[in-house]
Amino acid sequence: MGVVVLARDELLERHVAIKLVRPELLDSVELRERFLDEARAMARITHPNVLQIHAFGEFGGAPYFVMEYVDGESLEGWLTRQPLSAFPVDGQKLAPLPDMDAALSILDQACHGVTAIHQAHTVHRDIKPSNLLLDGKLRVRVADLGLANVLHAAPSAAKDIVGTPAYMAPEIALQTELPPDQKNRADVYSLACVAYELFTGKPPFEAPTLLALMMKHATTTPTPPSKLRADLHEGFDQVILRALTKDPAERTPSAEAFRRDLVNARNRSLEPVRIMVAEDDGDFRDALALMLQHEFPYAQVECYGDGASAFAAFQKGRRRSPSSTCACPASTAWS
Repeated sequence: MGVVVLARDELLERHVAIKLVRPELLDSVELRERFLDEARAMARITHPNVLQIHAFGEFGGAPYFVMEYVDGESLEGWLTRQPLSAFPVDGQKLAPLPDMDAALSILDQACHGVTAIHQAHTVHRDIKPSNLLLDGKLRVRVADLGLANVLHAAPSAAKDIVGTPAYMAPEIALQTELPPDQKNRADVYSLACVAYELFTGKPPFEAPTLLALMMKHATTTPTPPSKLRADLHEGFDQVILRALTKDPAERTPSAEAFRRDLVNARNRSLEPVRIMVAEDDGDFRDALALMLQHEFPYAQVECYGDGASAFAAFQKGRRRSPSSTCACPASTAWS
């Protein structure tokens, strides 16, 4: 409904972005009201990861508001410039796969921004890559609150399906009425869709029509993302799939909880997954194994009486008399 232009604030000597209602829509009272609602939603939130509004006004009968200008690009544009995977994602094409640390930093900031929106008793309802703006240092701003809704607002008689189908929560597509404390989980679902795309190079669902796409979101379980990216730790599967749960009551409860789950999965992915101990003193070997298993609970700890045995097991990928088991692909040697 709007158009955004780059402008120069001559008094404060800075660039700003100005959003205006399209001229052909100026006669619509409903769209004018929605435009004002967007500006008010932005004004309720002050956070470094949410696009800031500076002013609201009217010129020549046309409403406008002035916003922070982000000198960069959207996440959608940034994704198209990432290196392609070395293997086909869907058997037919290669996908852009960003560095994991960059992807997780973007998601962490996006979750902080969405959390601030929810703390202002607002639901964004249109989280997607094109609405996440990145500056040159990859600092994120959540933008475009044109579809935002007050969290505890009374339900309207007219039901609209709002959002972008590729990132739309099932309850939005199915127009399911939810208690106020679950409405913000639609944004959690959309964040998980964005995370899925950052990790795999593609959204969780694709379909030839918008209706078919919305039905997939409502009825189909997505492929675990680690099945589509060889270097993605399986710990991320549970995090993403929980946030993509169809029933909002069983979904990750908040953007902050989703952020913490991603951090924990990353920490697990950085731990050693196979530890091999070579020690001829049996008592010390057992004590060391217990200490390592306590420190790295998800790792496979293997103990051997001498270095030759440990090296042979390492070479063959076998486990001889391990003190603990945990099927994992990589190795870290200890002696």
